[in-house]
Amino acid sequence: MDPGTVWLLRLVAKIGSSEGGRKALFWLVGGVLAAGFALVLLVAMASGVQATLAGGGGATPALLGLWAPLVATEATAAGIPPVLELGLIAHESGGVWMATHTNNNGTTDAGLGQINSANWAAYGLAKDPYNPARNVAASVRILAGDLAAHSDHVAAALEAYNAGSALRGWLFDPR
Repeated sequence: MDPGTVWLLRLVAKIGSSEGGRKALFWLVGGVLAAGFALVLLVAMASGVQATLAGGGGATPALLGLWAPLVATEATAAGIPPVLELGLIAHESGGVWMATHTNNNGTTDAGLGQINSANWAAYGLAKDPYNPARNVAASVRILAGDLAAHSDHVAAALEAYNAGSALRGWLFDPR
């Protein structure tokens, strides 16, 4: 084994030996994975690959790659794995910053995170709900609140994000 690999393994073992170190290691590995994902997206974008991701109805690596740095900054600051927020954006808007959906109740969902018009004023989106930076920041705040409200139960938090309440979501089972 080369000396660089040995040094890295020793560092990881040392960091992972404490609770704070394990948390830091978790975020470091998450950051490396997010960076790797972003790199894959950029390579796909450069090569013109048009692969459809799960959910999102047509999200392409090229579209999502545009937002990966913004998402990583906002999600990391809120303590959310960036890949979770990027997946949410893939599902909600397919990475299309001008995505719009009119709901049956007359409200409108807008932007990357498909923020509902009933929430625009509360999240600083009243003037321009499509602004990518503000829309992603609002999406992250909503998701962070949903994760906190549901004890980090990701499925319940995502249902709450989608339906406004996990109890109205179709997957939530409180058992």
